[in-house]
Amino acid sequence: SMTFEPPLKSELYGADFRYFNNGFTIETEIIRGNYIQAGETTQKIAGLLHVAQMFTLNKKDLKYIEPLVRWDIMGETNANFSDANRLTFGLNFGFAPFNQTQFSRKAELRLNYAKYFVNKDKAPIYFGDSQALWHDKVILEFLFDI
Repeated sequence: SMTFEPPLKSELYGADFRYFNNGFTIETEIIRGNYIQAGETTQKIAGLLHVAQMFTLNKKDLKYIEPLVRWDIMGETNANFSDANRLTFGLNFGFAPFNQTQFSRKAELRLNYAKYFVNKDKAPIYFGDSQALWHDKVILEFLFDI
């Protein structure tokens, strides 16, 4: 069993791009980090691609349905860039209108299935010791603004 120790110091740099038009969303993000632990620096990189299409409804309570797919990839820059990958398929159900100007969601139920492709030796580096975090799962979330 591997034990995970958080880095003593980390530096993160990143950029993201988000496009939304007529309910279609495409979002990309890239993050690069230097993690310094016990005097040793590890450079890691992560990226994501998120694509969704929102369908507005004329129902009293349900304002939209949004199918989505997302690909996350994480790894070390000097080794294998695909140590931990996640492919997510899902549906978002919106119970309040989506605010396009602020790109905000006020009340949303999310039902996702996440499929993980993980280098088992390096998984604790990305997800900690809890194997439940890096195994395939169905995720149910409720997001709301208070």
